[in-house]
Amino acid sequence: MNPSCPRHSRGRSLPRRAFTIIEVMIAMAIFMMVVAAIYATWSAVLRATKAGLQAAANVQRGRIALRTLQDALLTAVNYPDNVKYYTFVAETSGDFADVEFSARLPSSFPGVGRYGGSLLRRVRFTVEQGKDNKGNELVMYEKPFLLPPDNDFNPYRLVLSHDVSLFMVEFFDAQKREYTREWSQTNALPKLVRIAVGLGKQSSGNAPQDLVTTSVAIPATAIARVAPRIQ
Repeated sequence: MNPSCPRHSRGRSLPRRAFTIIEVMIAMAIFMMVVAAIYATWSAVLRATKAGLQAAANVQRGRIALRTLQDALLTAVNYPDNVKYYTFVAETSGDFADVEFSARLPSSFPGVGRYGGSLLRRVRFTVEQGKDNKGNELVMYEKPFLLPPDNDFNPYRLVLSHDVSLFMVEFFDAQKREYTREWSQTNALPKLVRIAVGLGKQSSGNAPQDLVTTSVAIPATAIARVAPRIQ
């Protein structure tokens, strides 16, 4: 063997080709696009989850409000001999109704234990502006049936639902066979009442985002005083 011939060591590796700056920049751009796509998908999932939870909460609050209204209407009472204490007053013009009547509330009704053992109450359901002008609230007021004329009394107040966009009360007219929003017979109780509570507003228009409705057949009838029998 010629000693002048170059020897190649067995451990020597061939030179490796490195990435160019352009290739690195392209790879980083692709990586950033993938990360951005993952983040956008994650954000969309979070927004959809939040919207779904909000809608479910709104529907649940609307159902609770309707349940409270239903419990009060089912126990409404009317005595023609004491008309001024048992009037059924309904102001239903516009998008927000205002209803007040007398009821012998169940023992499980909110706030009923605040005024002693008597369950006879005047209840009112109305819509008021929320605190800091944060939407409208469906509010219930409850007070004892009889109060002294000079009594400075603050009734029990309970917010039934927030972000209310509609509170509609309709009464069934047996003669016309249809629902009407007018109730002029303040000395009598309606036989059938339809209630709708709308929460939130759709992005386009003024229609409620969530709407819950129910119909209540009031079982109470006017109880007249029975004259004593003369023997």
